[in-house]
Amino acid sequence: GGNGPPAAGAPTAATDGTAAPSAATAPGDATPAAAATAATAGADDASGLAKGPTPTTDPTVVALVEGFEPPAIGADDALITIYEFSDFLCPYCRQFSEETYQQVKAAYVDTGRARLVFWHLPLKNHGWPAVVGAEASLCAGDQGRFWEMHDRLFASWKALSELPVEDEAKAREAMFGIADDLAADASLDVDAFRACLEATKYRPVVSVLTRQALEDLKINATPSFLIQAGEHFELVAGFLPFEDMRKVLDREISRAQGTPIPTDTATPPATGTAAP
Repeated sequence: GGNGPPAAGAPTAATDGTAAPSAATAPGDATPAAAATAATAGADDASGLAKGPTPTTDPTVVALVEGFEPPAIGADDALITIYEFSDFLCPYCRQFSEETYQQVKAAYVDTGRARLVFWHLPLKNHGWPAVVGAEASLCAGDQGRFWEMHDRLFASWKALSELPVEDEAKAREAMFGIADDLAADASLDVDAFRACLEATKYRPVVSVLTRQALEDLKINATPSFLIQAGEHFELVAGFLPFEDMRKVLDREISRAQGTPIPTDTATPPATGTAAP
């Protein structure tokens, strides 16, 4: 299980002076000016099993990282923003995706009250399948298919979780298979997807997102939800069923609107996968 969330109103990782993510500057105020230059753009952060490429000053890569905006759904002017820190190999992330996400989307995102931002946090112990899965979702995102690939990856959780964590090539082959299945149902240029994944185009981005989550925001479990209401950030570290998540979101919407916050809505205990 993950760490219990702070009590309502308690300072979270994002309110202790650490720069928190902001909708205006993706992937967060914590992004270093030359993020790709500073990043060891490989699996040191993410899989811990193989050395990635050396830091780069390649202007294309630097521009990609600096200009990257995490996938998001919902209105820019929504009352609250939910940052979801997630790993496609995390069982509780899958549970959120399959049990809670659609209800949150229907009740809060589609009604204009919340914006949801997906923040990649592949945990070290999940190895290459988690890292390459994150890359695959972003490669699909190049073609406007991030959310479709997101759903396919979580639906493939059992097969992905049985892959050897140290085998990058097998992880990539699994992603090609998922992309082929997706292409049968939605427009996806499989050749362009393969080229993106083989070039590890998004590895520097995933590396920076992972480091920011772990080090700058002190997020240490997946899924975690950092809910922004105005200047306030509320952390839910772990999975919540919709009935419990709804209490938290309603409370934060009340906070954003400046209306009294119900006193009996402490954040319920959540369940997550701890970062090693």
